[in-house]
Amino acid sequence: MKPNPLLKISECLRKWDPIGVLDEGSDCPPTEYDSYAPAIVKMLARGADADAIAAHLNNLARENIGVCCGLKKSLEIAREMADYWQNE
Repeated sequence: MKPNPLLKISECLRKWDPIGVLDEGSDCPPTEYDSYAPAIVKMLARGADADAIAAHLNNLARENIGVCCGLKKSLEIAREMADYWQNE
């Protein structure tokens, strides 16, 4: 297991921020998306690639948050997560 993988994945989720609640000056807690991190860590541990993670992020945006998230942004963040997992 990677050292503190939840911290890195949570950091990536803050960059993803599909509803823009973590913009500067926001009252929203920075932990808004942290509950999604454990499932993503499990996916990465099972060998999920960036495409699978991006699809998962888009599904979370649609089903859990109720917004449409651009695939480009999700894929960018998913690649960062996958790169971290492979290189850490």
